[in-house]
Amino acid sequence: MTRTLLPSLSCRRYSDTGFIVRNLAPGVDGALSPQPVPESSHMLPGTRPVAIKHSPRLGTRLFMLSGRNLSVTDSSGSVPVGTMHGDFLSVADTGSRLVFMTSEGPWTVDYDLATDNVSVRGNTPLYPSIAFHASAVTASESTVRPVTFKGTYTHWTGPLDPLDADALTGEMRGAVDRCFAAALAEGRYPAPVLVWYHLLDAAGSVVHRSSPVLVEPEPAAGRLSCELPVSRSGSAYAATSPSALSLPSFTLNVVVPAAEASAWGDAVTVKVFRSRPLPGVDVTAPFAATFAGTSSSPVLRLSVPPFRRYDSVVTGLLDTLREEDCDTFVINLDPGSGAARRVALPPGNATSMTAAVADMRTAARRIPLTDMLAGVAPPHSFSAAASCVDGDMTVWGDITPLSALPQSVSAWATAVAAAEPWSAVVRVTIATDTGEPEILSLEESGAENAPVQLSRLISYPHPSARLIEIEITRPSGVTRLSLPLTPYGSVAAAMNRGTSSTGDTLSAGATPLMPVTRRRRRRQRGLMLTALSSSPLTPLSALTATSGTIVAVTPASRSSSAWDFARRHLYLFGSGGIHAVAVSSAMKSVSAHLIDSRAVTAAAHVARSPDGVYALSAGNLLLVKGSRAELVDDRVTAGGIGWSGADGSLYCTSGVAAVTVRSPDGSWHTRELPGTSEYAMTGDGNRLVVYSGSRFITLPSARADSAAVYWKRRLMLARGGVPQAIRCVEVHMSSPAARLTIGLYGDNGSAVTRLITSVDVEGEITAPVVLPVIFPCPFIYFSLKIEGSLAPGSLITAVKLIH
Repeated sequence: MTRTLLPSLSCRRYSDTGFIVRNLAPGVDGALSPQPVPESSHMLPGTRPVAIKHSPRLGTRLFMLSGRNLSVTDSSGSVPVGTMHGDFLSVADTGSRLVFMTSEGPWTVDYDLATDNVSVRGNTPLYPSIAFHASAVTASESTVRPVTFKGTYTHWTGPLDPLDADALTGEMRGAVDRCFAAALAEGRYPAPVLVWYHLLDAAGSVVHRSSPVLVEPEPAAGRLSCELPVSRSGSAYAATSPSALSLPSFTLNVVVPAAEASAWGDAVTVKVFRSRPLPGVDVTAPFAATFAGTSSSPVLRLSVPPFRRYDSVVTGLLDTLREEDCDTFVINLDPGSGAARRVALPPGNATSMTAAVADMRTAARRIPLTDMLAGVAPPHSFSAAASCVDGDMTVWGDITPLSALPQSVSAWATAVAAAEPWSAVVRVTIATDTGEPEILSLEESGAENAPVQLSRLISYPHPSARLIEIEITRPSGVTRLSLPLTPYGSVAAAMNRGTSSTGDTLSAGATPLMPVTRRRRRRQRGLMLTALSSSPLTPLSALTATSGTIVAVTPASRSSSAWDFARRHLYLFGSGGIHAVAVSSAMKSVSAHLIDSRAVTAAAHVARSPDGVYALSAGNLLLVKGSRAELVDDRVTAGGIGWSGADGSLYCTSGVAAVTVRSPDGSWHTRELPGTSEYAMTGDGNRLVVYSGSRFITLPSARADSAAVYWKRRLMLARGGVPQAIRCVEVHMSSPAARLTIGLYGDNGSAVTRLITSVDVEGEITAPVVLPVIFPCPFIYFSLKIEGSLAPGSLITAVKLIH
């Protein structure tokens, strides 16, 4: 007679019709304990939990979504939070802030960890426009010193001797540089400059970037010239006389408008960038000398030539001008004051116009760099279908760039009429791959500060922009400016060459410019972005990591042998397979490589655990760790998976009113849930919530009730094809209260089984339950079933077969 102890009471496969464990969970030494149907909480039909926060005071707090309406539910009840402006896609929890990504971009909620208070910040604000105004236009003067001619000139027709031309050019250049330096010393600008600003949050990250404005005197400085009287010596023209040279200059002010604190969002400071002077004339080129006047009153007119291709050079600087080429100034926002501020912007320490021209040429010769962040970094925004927070790093995947509205007219204005009301429309047209243009418009109005002069440089921060139209209505009439844009590396820009910086005056019956907005989405399914968690919407790097769609991003479980130390590591899951991603410590560079080609098609098929990241791919349950993916089970048909840190188990939704659980020992069992609906799940890596149409459950959810249990094991006992006979079965268990039927069945490979023996057990169990077989019958297969209910504290510790 042989005694066979079943090696395990737990099933090792997700789906095994010959080994079923229901509502029995393995514990110490593999013993099974009953798991009752967990207690559920009701929720409104049509709602679902999308984020979890844990409060020591209030317990688990669930952010519930119904359509676009967000509420928070906890032990004290449910409270409305707000209505999102788009359809929900994903959420990133940075600790003190939850960023809900919608089809229309981010929608944020602040969470006070100390008080559990929730406050809505909503979508990214349309920030108030900061302007740069030129004023106090005047002239700086210097004297062009006399030059005694080396050549002989008896007729006033020229040309100049080369030595005289050089001497005159040198004196003229010296006078220009002295005017230039004098203006700077007086705090004035003797040449146009580009100015723009960044709005920074408390962490110093950029939340908004303005487009550069070209500020210059009015009228703009054109050809710079000076007339030099010429003196005679006998019958010959001998020398030039001293003459005054004037150079226009102006002061520059930063105008910060009055606005409510909420209008500035996260912005706390303004960082202003100002380029070095950008002279419109080229003092390094040969000057033009023209003989003028009469032979009796001769005049020599010297002209500094205009900077060649000035307009294209200035527009090109938008992509080649580096921040280190600029002077910067920081202005603290003071939203509580409620008053506008004018801050004088000093001109800096440029040495001469000659040096300014050289600096301008150096910057123009640089090769523009391709910026993958151009369409998603501020002022633009983005939506993301996948998100991940790993400490101080936030990662987004499956990106849809959202183009910014055009810059406001008040931000383009460099001079205003202080007491004049006005309104304006600015509209940008952006080319797309589909051939259907994207059109974005912005309306603006004011009771004062009507724009009377705009920057000649108009741009939009995307190379696909093709046209900007601006219409300004003032009491004096309506003007319209229409500028075709030229694409550069990351911008599209144009210089207005018209006679009016605000455009042409329209007739009374002209059709007004309509503020049309037609967005065209350009989804980039394989693009991922990284950002600081303190500023999650300001990406620092971008990478097209896969040709497929990113559905989930998780922190990686690091391998001690293969991966370098100073980089952050992630896993990326999608239709293009599973990728390992490395991010530099400064988050400026990202790389990715494929580690498994099996596709993962939904975020619900990914669950992170301390031992690695589980992923479900076409029925294959994978455990990704280090730089490889291991197969855990190849017959997992779950609709979703989730990890519960509370009991160290992987939960899989499996049909109606049930989950299949992979316990810490690697075994599988099914746990029944209340109701008759299918469940989905969401979690934060520690707490796991499953939910159906009208209820939710926080797992593992202990409950002190009896459990309806079912255990079945089918075994083959034939030796050499000869059927065996079981003489007795022992079920080692204990229970304070049980009501069970234990039955032994036999079959020879068919679906029809024969009952051999059974016993009903009711009450307290303190000793093994024995099933003697009075008339042993040989079978190839035997099935043992345990079915009924067990009270809390019950244990099934072993099953022995005697044959």
